[in-house]
Amino acid sequence: QERVARAESERLTIVRSTQWFDFAGQTLQRMKFGPFAIVPSMRTQPIALDAVAAVIADTAAGEPSQLREVAGPEVMTLWEMTAQLPSLNARPVPLLIPTRWGLAFRRGALVPGDDVPSVGPTYAQWLRA
Repeated sequence: QERVARAESERLTIVRSTQWFDFAGQTLQRMKFGPFAIVPSMRTQPIALDAVAAVIADTAAGEPSQLREVAGPEVMTLWEMTAQLPSLNARPVPLLIPTRWGLAFRRGALVPGDDVPSVGPTYAQWLRA
């Protein structure tokens, strides 16, 4: 998608973010089977959607650049996020995804490097709000 977008406009700025906090609730609903929900075991550095929207607005009002990346302030697993949801309607059960992709997800392939700025509230702060 980025390659196609760049072919259309060199002045394009792409904003990449890590998974949004809302992903935990979506996973719970999609993977619910009776009283349980299967949640992939993956480490991530989730971010609040409002924080991403603020970065996009700031980017749109500023000078074009090639790429901006943002992440949330803490690393956690998708299972940890799901288990903290206040309105659980199913018990989250961690799923170890087989293959090298699953191993990479568990080891943090979705966690950005230290050079990616973190913005927004923690997951616990977001849940309280």
